[in-house]
Amino acid sequence: MNKSLIITFWGKRSSKFWLINNIHLKYPEDFFDYIIMIYDNSTWNFHPIYDKAIWIRVKDQMRFWFLKRFLSPYLIQSYNYIWIIDQDIQFDFNPLVYECILNHYQILLSSPGRLLGSISYLFTRISPQYENKIGRWTDFVETGPLIVFNSSAFACIWNFINEKNILTQKICAILDSFSVNHLAEGINTVDYGNQELSAYEEFYRNYKTKRQNFGPIDKDLLVLDSCTNIYSNNQSSDFIKNQN
Repeated sequence: MNKSLIITFWGKRSSKFWLINNIHLKYPEDFFDYIIMIYDNSTWNFHPIYDKAIWIRVKDQMRFWFLKRFLSPYLIQSYNYIWIIDQDIQFDFNPLVYECILNHYQILLSSPGRLLGSISYLFTRISPQYENKIGRWTDFVETGPLIVFNSSAFACIWNFINEKNILTQKICAILDSFSVNHLAEGINTVDYGNQELSAYEEFYRNYKTKRQNFGPIDKDLLVLDSCTNIYSNNQSSDFIKNQN
């Protein structure tokens, strides 16, 4: 299968967000499948991908609850990459170019650099030091608003998911040459997160990272330019065949 899988989480108020109106444009069905997790009673039969996506509805549940119960590694092992996306993101890069970078450098777990909007960890904001070097190898990637795994990395991380949280650990990459905006109206504070610490304290103690950078992914943007040219010249289908 020469496809990747998009997983996102929607509810009644999601219709106002950029992703809902652009998911089928940014992630064309020739290259991506969709699983939409619905956490309330909202109806989506009007949406352009209604007949193309898998829709799973369970009221009042969190995203990690959905992931643990419905996305076992066995079910998603044939996909190239797994994109886990919050409803309130916005970006202007080409996901196929992003995957081209992941494939070239064999990056198992990554996220774009954070540009505008709410942010929990300043560490994840785009770094001018690495922006012209694709990005940076690091021991920390935040689980939202957008994170990308290859299927083997997801299989590993899946074992550490509980109903509320997931821990990501080295070695990962933040791709500072790509940016994502988080349009959330607010984010949880550290104090709020500490209230849930007992649920994942053992995992945190064993696998917490120092949030450190190990160095640039490359010395320049030549590979990014090459990937961009491949897709701008409408050669994506042939390129994907040659990569597999």
